[in-house]
Amino acid sequence: SITADGKRLMYSEIQDIGQVKIADVNSGVIQQLTTDERERGRAAISPSGKYVAFPAQEIDAISTSRNIFVMNRDGGNARKLTDDGSFKNSPQWSPDEKWLTYAARPGTEPEDSSQIMLIGTERPGQPRQMGKGRRAPWIADSEFAVWRFWGTEKRSIDRTGSTSLSEDSVFVLPVLNGKYV
Repeated sequence: SITADGKRLMYSEIQDIGQVKIADVNSGVIQQLTTDERERGRAAISPSGKYVAFPAQEIDAISTSRNIFVMNRDGGNARKLTDDGSFKNSPQWSPDEKWLTYAARPGTEPEDSSQIMLIGTERPGQPRQMGKGRRAPWIADSEFAVWRFWGTEKRSIDRTGSTSLSEDSVFVLPVLNGKYV
C-alpha cells in the first residue's frame, strides 16, 4: 500500500530461502549447516549419519533448477553431485551410502513428469534415469522402491526392468533395513 501523502510504499517480500539444520533430539541444540541464500528441498541424512544430501536452487534467484549437494554432517566438505537445469527433490541414500536416488523434472513441468534418477556418491558421473516416479526409498544396497504416480515398483541398479510392489496409488515403504515392505 501507499501512504496517504504518496511518499512511501509499503510492500512485503516473500523469499523461499531454506537452511539445512541438524538438531540433537536429547539436548535440543540446533546446528545450522548451510548459510547461503538458496531455496532448498528436504535434506536426507546418510545411514551412518556422516553425510547429508539435499537439493538446492542455483544462486540465480529466478532459476527453476535445483541440484543435489552432499556434505559432511558438520556442514563441511560440501560438493555438488549434479549440474543441469532440472528441478530435483527427494534424495534418498542407499544403505551402503554409495548411491543416491532423487526425483528430477524440467522446472516448468508438473510433478507427475518427474523421473527417478540414480547417481553415485563417490564418483558421480552422469546420472542414470530409472523411470517415472516421485520418490525412491532404498530396500537393500542395490534395490529401491520407486513411488510412481499409480503404485510402487521395485528396481535394481544391476538389472533392467522392474517388479510391481503395489497398484492403485499405494506407496510401499521399506522397513527394518528392507526386510519388509
